[in-house]
Amino acid sequence: MRKWRHGGAAALAGALVVCGTLLPASAAVAAGHKGFEVFKMWAHTVGATTDTLRATGAVVAEGHAVPSAIVSGHGTVRLELPKGSIKLSLDVLTSAATVPNPTTCDFSETNSGTYKVTSGSGRYAGASGSGNFHTRITASLVMSGGVCTAKLATYRKYQAAWGQLRW
Repeated sequence: MRKWRHGGAAALAGALVVCGTLLPASAAVAAGHKGFEVFKMWAHTVGATTDTLRATGAVVAEGHAVPSAIVSGHGTVRLELPKGSIKLSLDVLTSAATVPNPTTCDFSETNSGTYKVTSGSGRYAGASGSGNFHTRITASLVMSGGVCTAKLATYRKYQAAWGQLRW
């Protein structure tokens, strides 16, 4: 047996009435979205042209991210989702890297900073927002004769961006 809370149906009906006109639920949803968003991106291949992407929050979807190179502390990431795309402009504020450990040949790099949503397409046309991001790359070089070579043995990149999103 269903239990209804007081005001639930009335609140839903009220949310769908705009200026005295009853709108279908899809039109009410299309009127505008905003909320907190988390984008998680990762790759395990050096030089990959796209990273795997998972969005949670105001947008819940999976797709892929197309990052640009970071040049002079600035870069972009185009997030391609099933219903459209969102472009982030990145500003790196802190960056750190380690040299390869001579015993394990492991090394890492981190970047943190802020992002701004600069455009959107499809369902996300007119997107705006901003937030923070953090990138961590861990990798290992191939060891030969007890010495680290320049060839990569493993590579893992993880990036998260979180903040407000409106469209």
